[in-house]
Formats: sequence, structure tokens, C-alpha cells
Amino acid sequence: MSIFNLFKKKTNNDAICGGVVKDYYLDDYSDNINSNNITSFEYECGDYYLKCFIDNNQLHIISHGGNIERSEVVKFEVDYYSKNNDLLDKLNNIIKENELYKNNGHIHEVGGLPPGLGDKLDIVYDSGEKIHKSSNQYPHIEDKVALEIYNLFRDNAKENGYNY
Repeated sequence: MSIFNLFKKKTNNDAICGGVVKDYYLDDYSDNINSNNITSFEYECGDYYLKCFIDNNQLHIISHGGNIERSEVVKFEVDYYSKNNDLLDKLNNIIKENELYKNNGHIHEVGGLPPGLGDKLDIVYDSGEKIHKSSNQYPHIEDKVALEIYNLFRDNAKENGYNY
């Protein structure tokens, strides 16, 4: 037994060590999404977390993070039921226009990176089709598209009496 093993930190077997790259695609995720009816949308990046889903025929929205348009750190957290469900149609238009379904199922992980560098996107359609991609190194979604999504959530929050 090496003396270095005495000082080795015990880690979870599923964790990846510093610098090790895992880059793969999940099975059963297609680049062809036929449905237009989103039932759940979730996007997370270093600055904010945006989620909406259908709950008893109402759109439940949960958002938190910092305001990305301001230089100071402004934290926000909202959890509410929207007055209307048009956010899902607007999100679907962004998904189709920007082809966010491409590289569906892509996972990219680099061990040892600090949190908040990449992003994660999860979308579920009423047909059972899904979009999932995540990276802890770089975002899958371009900044301008991520800002467009953020602004949709922010506008919906304002329409429902919340401002961030």
C-alpha cells in the first residue's frame, strides 16, 4: 500500500475526478421532435433557474437566481400559477426557431470544475417526447437565446404581479 493512499479522499464511485471528461449521448433521445405541446420546461444555468409545468390544467412557474441585466447581484425567487398558459407556446417557438432539439441527449461533464459554468435543459412534451442536454463546462444554448427565454419568464412574472 502506497503512503499516498492514506491521504486519498474518499469519493462517490459515480463522481468524476478532476480533468476527466465524459462526453456521451443518452439512448432514446431523438433530434426529431414532432409535438408542439410542452408539458414541462426546465432550464438551469449559472445565473438562474427557470421551470414551468402543467399542474391541474394550470401553468406552475418556479424561477430563481440573480438578475442578469444588472451589474449588482440581485436575487429573485418566484413560485406562482400563471394567469395563462401562453408561455409554453412561446417557449416552443423559441425551441423550434433555434433548433434546440439538435444534439438531443448530449451530456458533457468535466471533473473538477466549479459549479455554474454550463447549463441544463429538460423539456417534456405531451407526446412523451423529451429534450435533454447538459454540460458543466459550456452552455448548450447561445447567450442570446438564453436571454430570450429568461425574458419570457420575466415578462410572464410581471404579467402575474411579480417583478425581477
